[in-house]
Amino acid sequence: MTKTTKTTKTMKTMKMTKTMKAMKAMKVTNPQPIPPPLSRGTLVIDIDACKGCDLCIDACPADVLRMTTDVVNHRGYRYPQLLPGCIACKACSAICPDFVFQVYRYDEPRDETGGTHA
Repeated sequence: MTKTTKTTKTMKTMKMTKTMKAMKAMKVTNPQPIPPPLSRGTLVIDIDACKGCDLCIDACPADVLRMTTDVVNHRGYRYPQLLPGCIACKACSAICPDFVFQVYRYDEPRDETGGTHA
């Protein structure tokens, strides 16, 4: 490693350390609650037909699909699970080679608990 590279790395580390210390020093006196993500739609996933290819995970622009980590379907494959915040864009359905997704769009956006927002 050259001296210039070492110096650059040291400077970056020092900046990160200062930033982290500054963030810890900030005190939030009255934090505002983060509202739950609104879902504009939902999915029905045929988990038994899924082969765990992960294409849907990368295709999802809302980043609301996660592959199971310790659970598999009857064929032995991991499968996607839906998190709150689906925008019903149908990207997962369009890219899936096994047609495991059915996408439904809500008339009104919903929060995690199934309520609606005006």
